Amino acid sequence: MSNDNKVLSQEEIDAMLAGGSDDGDDEGDAEIEAPSTPPVPERSPAPVAAETEPEPEPAAVAEAVAQPTAPETAPEPVIIPEPVAPPPAPVLTPEPAPPAPTPTPALAPAQ
Repeated sequence: MSNDNKVLSQEEIDAMLAGGSDDGDDEGDAEIEAPSTPPVPERSPAPVAAETEPEPEPAAVAEAVAQPTAPETAPEPVIIPEPVAPPPAPVLTPEPAPPAPTPTPALAPAQ
């Protein structure tokens, strides 16, 4: 597949969208109808609220800004626990070897 970056004319674009070929004849070209899209209804502007809060008077705003706010309390300090060392690993001692078997005397043949 080649990537020619060819600039298409509006007629070629229309022919591609309509499913036709740009070979000059209409023979063998599929007739594809453009999908019908419903018209988009015009949106009316959002209704404006009839009653809006009155703007505060500049003197009231200045007075509210001038009032000192409550002092901020310092956040409680975070206590980080000190790391605890893991318990010591148990000391493994080798098990004693089992006692060596005592040799048994050979049985004399029965007479």
